[in-house]
Amino acid sequence: MTFRNRLAATAAGMALVAALAVPVSVASADGAWIDASPKTDWNTAGMAVPTAPKVQVPQGCAQNPSIRAAETVPDQTLVAAGWYLFGAYTTGWDVSVIQATAGFDGMCRPLSFNQFVFVGSVFAGTVSPQPMDSRTDGVIAYSQLFSPNSLFATFSRYKPNDALCCPSSTSIVQYSLDTTHLNAPVLKVS
Repeated sequence: MTFRNRLAATAAGMALVAALAVPVSVASADGAWIDASPKTDWNTAGMAVPTAPKVQVPQGCAQNPSIRAAETVPDQTLVAAGWYLFGAYTTGWDVSVIQATAGFDGMCRPLSFNQFVFVGSVFAGTVSPQPMDSRTDGVIAYSQLFSPNSLFATFSRYKPNDALCCPSSTSIVQYSLDTTHLNAPVLKVS
């Protein structure tokens, strides 16, 4: 091995050791609303779909395979409000739970996203009081419809020393759909 090759190998080894020595960054907490007791309802009957906040979309993420085309009236309503539809959605009993994001980070993970609930084609509310960012406390993991007026959502929870990749727990929030007025259904925290 020549001196130049040994020098290059040593430099590469030192770079690897330095990279491994960098501390893992920790998640910030923004899911405090989940722990509030009693929880405050943020959805109101007859509310409009919120407009997507302005978020940078990295060039490669615009062709993200998880972005899907609008298929339904609720999908079209979200796209018209500036949202990107992404991932799977749930429907049943004339209720739709649709995930949409305003943008993506540099690794094409969703930023400023939420799950939007519709009864028929009428907006009933969001599962979180504010848009969520990937890899933060209180970000939705998944939701599930259990009946025409019952929805459960599981949120990832980070403790102060959790790595961004690995939340250490979850919280479940139960919602009910008030369809007393069919023209103005509302999603409420149970």
